[in-house]
Amino acid sequence: MKTIKTIENLYQEIAAEAVQSAPDLTGKLLFAADIKEGVVSSALVYEKGKEKTATFKFSTSSLIDLAYELWEKWKEDPKNSEWIGMELTVSNGKFEINFTYPDQIDSDEDFDDRRQEIFDRHFIDKKIDYSNV
Repeated sequence: MKTIKTIENLYQEIAAEAVQSAPDLTGKLLFAADIKEGVVSSALVYEKGKEKTATFKFSTSSLIDLAYELWEKWKEDPKNSEWIGMELTVSNGKFEINFTYPDQIDSDEDFDDRRQEIFDRHFIDKKIDYSNV
């Protein structure tokens, strides 16, 4: 029998998978994604080590699948406004999810255009290490 997941279950699963995907996590973690029908663009940045170096890592396929499952589940309720972007942060054992709606962004920009602004907002004054991708 297949278990039906709730939106709240998916939030928990996404946060757990993101943390599991971040070896040597010692500070804040960000999983950011843009989702459209059949397409997910995403990235994971987290602080690691004693120095809390902000480190970029590609998202795992299971993390991407969970984000897409959340997006689909969200759309099932006609009362919900469809979002296109999500930012999940984990810090001090707690997670928070914020959504971006189509009217909040420039329609000519894609995730790659907005990614650095998202990173800068969450990791103020930190240079991101891309060497472990």
